[in-house]
Amino acid sequence: MVETAPREEATDRMVSAALGAARALRDEDRLEEAVAALEPALSRLSPKREPFLHNLVLNEIEISRKKTVLFSKPRQLGLTLTHRCNIRCKMCFYPTDPWDMPEERVEEIYSLLPTLESVFWQGGEAFVSKHFKGLFREAVRNPYLQNTIVTNGLLIDDEWAEIIVSSGSAVVNSIDGGTKETYEEIRRWGRWEALVAGLDALNRARDRHAGAPGRSSRFDLIFQMTVMKENCHELREAVEFARRHRFTAVNFLPIQNIFGPENIFHHKDREALDKIREALPAVKEACSRYGLRLHVQLPLFDDPAMPAQGPQKTNPSPEGESAPSAASSSSKPMRVGPSEGAASSVAAGQRRVNRDSSCYWPWLGLFTLLRGATKPYGWCCENVEYDLAKHSLIEVWNNPMMQRYRELVGFHQNVDFCDARCTSGVMPKNQLGRNLGRL
Repeated sequence: MVETAPREEATDRMVSAALGAARALRDEDRLEEAVAALEPALSRLSPKREPFLHNLVLNEIEISRKKTVLFSKPRQLGLTLTHRCNIRCKMCFYPTDPWDMPEERVEEIYSLLPTLESVFWQGGEAFVSKHFKGLFREAVRNPYLQNTIVTNGLLIDDEWAEIIVSSGSAVVNSIDGGTKETYEEIRRWGRWEALVAGLDALNRARDRHAGAPGRSSRFDLIFQMTVMKENCHELREAVEFARRHRFTAVNFLPIQNIFGPENIFHHKDREALDKIREALPAVKEACSRYGLRLHVQLPLFDDPAMPAQGPQKTNPSPEGESAPSAASSSSKPMRVGPSEGAASSVAAGQRRVNRDSSCYWPWLGLFTLLRGATKPYGWCCENVEYDLAKHSLIEVWNNPMMQRYRELVGFHQNVDFCDARCTSGVMPKNQLGRNLGRL
């Protein structure tokens, strides 16, 4: 439970109980009963006095009612603040395409912070953005808001480490190598010693807050590796590095949208993929022994639930995402009313997604990626907006494409803009936004 005063704790408990009951009912498709479980809590909350809780409960009601136009505000934002970066990774072209979050959107982000549940700050490199420090300092003042920074970690000093750890934020440190040689070859301009210095600063701050009450106990440090030909032999070294520097989790992600020989998944490089398969049992055992959470998202082509190059799309990651076509537009006419509902789509031959594989992301938030292109979530394959200089986040929140996402996903349909990792049924509920909420 979030650290609050006694009266606020009672309100948190009331909301938490209502959410638990409603979500259990919603998982059984007892939607009207789920709404009935939430409405008493909503009636007791003031949007001015308790903006976060009021928005949270209102949003949960709108999810249960499968609303396509929402009165609630986004609960989650993924924010690419800039393309600027202090290094030049092999698989990333963001720094070659200068872009910064428009000033008017920065002001809007400030206004949305009180009702947000989580923010993912990223770039480029978030720490390079001139707006990041002010935004982050304001964000951590909101006790319900969980902040996650995706970073190369090279600009973290003792001042930043104190702010991050004391606020209980999470750091996803993109490293891409288990040794100095591999790291510096892939992450050009990056210095191994600067990486370690940033980690040492975070761990000193951890030690200062060890055992103290407050949010610092929620601090999370995640090692992230984009796996490619050049580092696929270093998975075990990566885990050992994570242990030495007190990481709490390890993520292995595939290289994407770079189609040269480094992309062992695109080319189905048997030798490289066999190295990964051989290493994974030891990696899993070591992570279990060290108490590290392990997330492996590598298509090794021996999992029938997730075909490597099947008909379903997988969305490119920010590192190497292709630019949207100039011909694409989220403002083209699109009918989103009942006449385009589930029945007509299924009749046209569209496949249904199992209810347990459908997500809530179209009701929960927005993610800005390459040049401000915006999606409900980072994995979604179709943008809902391309120009944040012309449209506010709140305008995008209920634009025709977002409504279309909500309509089709709400009826458990397999739409072309869903990622194969989501529709295949292999993703746990927390990766689909189905149990977002930390009261």
